[in-house]
Amino acid sequence: MAGYNGNGAFVLPRALRIKNGVNVETLAIARTLSLTDSMVQLLDNSTGGALDVTLPDYKEGAIFAIKSTGTAALTLKRQSSSVIGSLAAGEGALLVCTGSAASSDWVIVIKA
Repeated sequence: MAGYNGNGAFVLPRALRIKNGVNVETLAIARTLSLTDSMVQLLDNSTGGALDVTLPDYKEGAIFAIKSTGTAALTLKRQSSSVIGSLAAGEGALLVCTGSAASSDWVIVIKA
């Protein structure tokens, strides 16, 4: 089991800011994310029907925070097209990837 070692904690002397860490986007069609996309996705789907958001291939420790900012739902999917979950208008979720193998998965850790 991989985890933290006994070394001292890494301390940041000031606030953390991730360059290009937030994407604000209006969707007209389905969206496929890649590991080079912003970790925070504020996606406006106001098309009237649910749109798919496909997460990238498995990569251990990958994280996405996705919020549906429009008036319609988002359906979160794996590369295989299987459904992870859905976000109603105004809902958001924190998703993490558990590994890099085909047996890995994208997991919703928090949904609000």
